[in-house]
Amino acid sequence: VLTLDQVGQSIVEAALDEILTTQGARWASAVAVDPTTGAVRAMATWPPYDPDRPGAVDVSTRRNRAITDMIEPGSTFKVVPMITGLTIGAFALSDSIDTNEGRATYGGYEMRDDHPIGKAPLTEVLAQSSNVGMAMLGRTLPRGPFFQTARALGFGAETRIDLPGEAPGTLKRPSTWSGTTPSSMSIGYELLATPLQLAMAYAAIANGGTLHRPYIVAERRSATGDLRWRATPEIVRTISSPVVMDSIRQALVHVVETGTGRAARVRGMSVGGKTGTALKVVNGAYQRSSTRASFAGFFPADQPSLVVVVVVDEPRGSIYAAQSAAPIFGSIARRWSELPEIKRSIPTVYADHPVEIPDVTNLPIHEAKRQLYSAGLEPRSVLSSRDTVLRTDPLPGRLVEPGTAVRLIAP
Repeated sequence: VLTLDQVGQSIVEAALDEILTTQGARWASAVAVDPTTGAVRAMATWPPYDPDRPGAVDVSTRRNRAITDMIEPGSTFKVVPMITGLTIGAFALSDSIDTNEGRATYGGYEMRDDHPIGKAPLTEVLAQSSNVGMAMLGRTLPRGPFFQTARALGFGAETRIDLPGEAPGTLKRPSTWSGTTPSSMSIGYELLATPLQLAMAYAAIANGGTLHRPYIVAERRSATGDLRWRATPEIVRTISSPVVMDSIRQALVHVVETGTGRAARVRGMSVGGKTGTALKVVNGAYQRSSTRASFAGFFPADQPSLVVVVVVDEPRGSIYAAQSAAPIFGSIARRWSELPEIKRSIPTVYADHPVEIPDVTNLPIHEAKRQLYSAGLEPRSVLSSRDTVLRTDPLPGRLVEPGTAVRLIAP
């Protein structure tokens, strides 16, 4: 007996088929896990093949890319320096960093942001996926704790899932780092990870700081149906405090609500996650026209029931994850949220009665949005230099229909 959810597996396969059919890509892979146990709820690679005719396709098509293919994770890895800094007390998410004009040079290599953000709090550095800002941040971290956090999250080691052919990924020890490694690693380069490794790292964020061993076999039964063995969740290690992980989780909600992950939003349900667009190496050099797009996220954000990682190799519709991988995640999350196990945890979304607008006055805008999403409402923010809510329209306490737009005013 497997841990796979039959309906969820179909949802994931349909979402991957849709992206390859409508936009095109070399391949795509997705994995969904329960962050509280490590149980794999769905795992798929597209395009598929007929197991009865394996010789009809190239050997690469027969790989389970979720566990065999090692990729540079790109910006989905940016949570690691964030977790490191918060854990050792090097900074707070409210601290600001000046990215100047979105350009910097490290070790003779120029790094630039597609959309410079100037001076911004670290939550915005993550939300807008500033490479320059994150590289600056990473270079301030001690090498030992940075490496240890990445290793604790499972990078550079097999997850020990009960499937054959798993790749371990790569993670350089600090003694082998070059001058560019701190900045490169901060944005998800100079290391390799499988989609499953990335999923388990985000599962640790979602569950408050515990890394689990993933598993796909739930039970073993005899030919007559008698139970012979049942899997039990296995904790590998505790990575950081729940307080730190809650801060990261809220920052990832902000990414989806206002940053590069907006295409992953689901009406009436709070979602957290991060986009990642990594250049591929072609003939020994990185090429801007050849990318791998990924999105790692979880839902519902308040009490995550599922973590999903999507990877798209050389998307043709758009090279950026915000337009390729994030919509796939959003499609999976939207359809999966209708299943009973998720639906029960977000009852207000499905209420057939009016919803009371919560009082979010004086709250940070990202927290106000989170509460409104959780209540089944649609926040709409008014651009402002303030970062806290002055008032809402309609006013708090009003009874409105689920899905009603609520303006957050912060003049």
